[in-house]
Amino acid sequence: MLTNLRAPSRMPLNPPPSRNHSNQQLQSKALYDHQAAYQSFQSVNSVLHDLHVVLKDVSKAFDSVNQDKLLSVMKDVIFDDEYTVEKFTQVIHTKKSLKVHQHLTLAHKDIVTASRKITSRLPSQSLDSVLVKKKQAAMFFSRLERGVRDYNCWMNDEKFGLNFDMNNGQGCRSNRLHVGKDGSSFLRWSGLLVNCSTLEIQADYTRYMNSHLSSTLTVSCRGVVRLNIYQAFLLCAMKFICYISKLSILPRFTPKFCINAINASLRYMHRLIKRKVYSFDVDNAFRPKYDVKKKDVIWLGLHAYSRVLQKKQSRHKKLLCLFRSRLKPYGRLDNMSPELKYAVDDARSSVLWSIKY
Repeated sequence: MLTNLRAPSRMPLNPPPSRNHSNQQLQSKALYDHQAAYQSFQSVNSVLHDLHVVLKDVSKAFDSVNQDKLLSVMKDVIFDDEYTVEKFTQVIHTKKSLKVHQHLTLAHKDIVTASRKITSRLPSQSLDSVLVKKKQAAMFFSRLERGVRDYNCWMNDEKFGLNFDMNNGQGCRSNRLHVGKDGSSFLRWSGLLVNCSTLEIQADYTRYMNSHLSSTLTVSCRGVVRLNIYQAFLLCAMKFICYISKLSILPRFTPKFCINAINASLRYMHRLIKRKVYSFDVDNAFRPKYDVKKKDVIWLGLHAYSRVLQKKQSRHKKLLCLFRSRLKPYGRLDNMSPELKYAVDDARSSVLWSIKY
């Protein structure tokens, strides 16, 4: 949000040219994305020089700030208590894929459809950026530090940014300031670096400076992929035990029927994972890799059910014997791949083993 402290706190809209026009005009002041931020910064930079920047974060903005107070401030923007929204689906068919996108749009007030109504609610912005002269910026920063009691609005002292030194001799205490080797000063703001002198915008890569780049990757190793599959089977096996117990009033399912049904679910799991992996809507140059063989998925499932049944073997002796016979052709656990041994290590699933079933 760009603020001019010499302007009145409320924009005069009496009488507005039209409700829709004034609404759109005011909403256009908000910065919804990086492109809007860039345009706003550049428009200010083209007419003003020697600007001072204050970045301040509202502590728990969505949880604590008084929403009624905010709505009273925004009464010139939000005219009605309810708005009717239409939802429609856009289907795009290409030679290689079928894409489905959901959209919401504001319905015309005279159209009565099955559209749903939403109650107007103002989300509180967690970040405030002010571009003013130094004295005004210092006063504004000091005012923010005290908070706004009537609105239950308090600042997060750990997240603030200044591109100037305060007059109280404490120097620049900003924890968002970054100075490059060329002497250029930047403030980190919402994933961007804002040049303190020119307001030009660059991508912020400073978050990679204090750790190894590999720690930021979200690609799971081979062992973790198999661990996730194994833990899903553990939970399914525990739920299976509970279902069988609850259905005890009905004619009992034979052990052969149960293991055939479970074996079918293991094969389905393998097909489901492959389908999900290859259905990602990504560029053709990058495709997720799924290299878990079908026999490994089935073995993980059989081992998971066998381990869970061991804890209830007094009630499921015959079924446990069937699982062990299905596992025998795969060989001993000691001969399995390191990834599979990693996955079935009980210590890595300690949370699941603490579940009561």
